[in-house]
Amino acid sequence: SEGYESNKEAVVSTQSTGNYLQFQTDFRKLRSNPEALFKYIKQIDPDIYPKLFQDSLEADQLFIILDILNKFYVPAKLPVYNELHYLTKVKRFDMAVMFKTEAQQLTISQLVHYAAENASCKVGILKLVKAYDIMDLSKYELPDMSDEVETSAS
Repeated sequence: SEGYESNKEAVVSTQSTGNYLQFQTDFRKLRSNPEALFKYIKQIDPDIYPKLFQDSLEADQLFIILDILNKFYVPAKLPVYNELHYLTKVKRFDMAVMFKTEAQQLTISQLVHYAAENASCKVGILKLVKAYDIMDLSKYELPDMSDEVETSAS
């Protein structure tokens, strides 16, 4: 991982990454270089994920992105809520998340826990817990969603 800071060639420009084919090409080039992939993903505004991926999100892409969030965003204390949230808005998200391994489940749990520590909206976190199919809710200290949805103005 050393030496990538000054290696500008390792980062593919995201200016044209409004389409999935360009993303897929760039993703394939960068997936063997996690730090470069982190820099690439960081440049993409999470709110375009649904448009970018449309119905083409593959499970391996999802889990690589989540791994990047866990290994690079969390140590840098970067927020991850929007990334996690907008990934759930991609059409094939539900299908992709069904194929998670135990290790991937742990990564997801760690990310949601990290997001919960830094989130102002507990309802949003609870929605992430449900979307990512996290079984152990006890450590999140979240309100019951049925009560919270009506009173989410706080």
